[in-house]
Amino acid sequence: MFANNNVLVVDAGNSNIKLTAFVGDEITTRRSVSDVNVTVLKGLQFFPRHICFASVRDESKTKMILKNLKDFFGESLPIYTLSSLYTLYDLKNPYDDPNRLGVDRWLSVIAARSESLKPTVVVDAGTALKIEFLDDDGYTGGFITPGFKMMTNMLQENTGKINITEGRFEDQGPVIRNTEAAVFKGCWQMVLAFVDRIYREHRERKFIFTGGYGSQIMDELGIEAHYNQDLVAQGAKLMGDKLVMQK
Repeated sequence: MFANNNVLVVDAGNSNIKLTAFVGDEITTRRSVSDVNVTVLKGLQFFPRHICFASVRDESKTKMILKNLKDFFGESLPIYTLSSLYTLYDLKNPYDDPNRLGVDRWLSVIAARSESLKPTVVVDAGTALKIEFLDDDGYTGGFITPGFKMMTNMLQENTGKINITEGRFEDQGPVIRNTEAAVFKGCWQMVLAFVDRIYREHRERKFIFTGGYGSQIMDELGIEAHYNQDLVAQGAKLMGDKLVMQK
């Protein structure tokens, strides 16, 4: 697909790399992959005007993804590597060192503010569980805790006798019959309790959920809110549009 308004967002998260293809403001393709390679990029059947790239990975892994993108699309294709700024679209970054704010958090806040000027809470439930707060004056920061999968992995890696077999856990009701159930149920209850407390303390605000566990948390807590799986990608697109305009 070729068009001068095609934009590819590449979001390299802790667990997966998300590829989101935009034609104008419409999302036409979503992919979640473990690696960016020729096979993956050919499968998109999409040639962008430019790429908006965001990564929370270490420097070596980030450079490898960028190299693969340049090798496939060519050195001439503009790639905008996004990072947290002091200010963008009238939003101010509250950190003393703006670059220390994870770019995924910054992008989710940009997208949330574009949806609504009302006081808002963003719940991003992925590898990490991130809560962001926006009030009438803008972004006031947020919280980061281990997400559900990170908690279960940490228990397995840092205890001698907990050995969790992938896929063995099945919810069999209130009786805990094995270690897998004890770990999974316990960690899940911690996630629910934390989000529930945030919701009770800020229920007058608009809530936006995103991330792999976002909709499940909403369902289990009975929270009526907006779920947006593309929040970070939309924030990246908005930030990229701004950078293009400033050139």
